[in-house]
Amino acid sequence: MVSLTSPLIRSLLSFVMLLLLGKASADSGVSLMFTTAKDIPAFEDRLIKGGYDIAYMNPYHFTVYHETPGYLPLVTHKNQKLKGIFVVKKDSDITNLNALSGAELAFPAPAAFAATILPQAHLRQQYPHAGTWRRPAGRAKGL
Repeated sequence: MVSLTSPLIRSLLSFVMLLLLGKASADSGVSLMFTTAKDIPAFEDRLIKGGYDIAYMNPYHFTVYHETPGYLPLVTHKNQKLKGIFVVKKDSDITNLNALSGAELAFPAPAAFAATILPQAHLRQQYPHAGTWRRPAGRAKGL
């Protein structure tokens, strides 16, 4: 089984992955099955159980799951800097990070590398005395 972790990546790359897997299966004679998880926690649950033969994952997931159950990198991006972004509603008065003081911020998942970990690290670096980042009540704890 081959998996893609991010919902955005799933929707954008599923067609391409199906073509690649079809070609790889035809060339190798090995039957490859493409699957996705319903969400990141379901992906992580399968990953920790070794449920995938090949998995496309972010750097955070690799650091967590490379030893147990034992995933090794086959293909990586060299010399490419990964970036997270901050977005606001288009009619917002917020035009820079300084304007976020006192604002409630939403992050998609505690372990989402580019969407949570990198932006929170940037905030900590730029505003070391700003306090603790927290998730709203009822959600998994972030930072």
